[in-house]
Amino acid sequence: MSSPISPVISLAPVAAAAMAVVGLLSWQAITVGTHRTRAGVTYPHVYADKQEMAGARAAVLFNCAQRAHQNTLENVPSVCLMTGILATRHPTLAAAALGLWVVSRIAYTLGYLTGNPDNARLRCFPSLPALTPVTSRSGTTASHACSSSPASCCYSWARPTRRIKCFERV
Repeated sequence: MSSPISPVISLAPVAAAAMAVVGLLSWQAITVGTHRTRAGVTYPHVYADKQEMAGARAAVLFNCAQRAHQNTLENVPSVCLMTGILATRHPTLAAAALGLWVVSRIAYTLGYLTGNPDNARLRCFPSLPALTPVTSRSGTTASHACSSSPASCCYSWARPTRRIKCFERV
């Protein structure tokens, strides 16, 4: 039985989008380092404390830069996992969705760097709509892999109202 996942697919767009994630994280790390120096926050302190923030705008901006970077780091594993799953069947869609996510994180970071965390949400489109193609198509991709491999599982995630037997093709 052949697998629905084609081994010969072009992953160049996905690799380029993944490199954009690396560039995003590097830019955010440099931004955090710059703001850390300006605020005078020394290691191992992750954030400036309330006394430092009350006296200097640089400390507030450092905390905002740090939080935007931390929030991105919290989201990268799930976004990359969903992109990888989607890329097995739809590499162009996966690359486009990941690129859209990177652009939204840049806008999010720039909004956060205004010093008002509420601007992070106003200056960009939310990340959830950017990931909608990834989440909806990844479930379909996983269901195709699942339904074609009897050893992996017996039910399809794409069609929860219909039970699929282990050896039935979707």
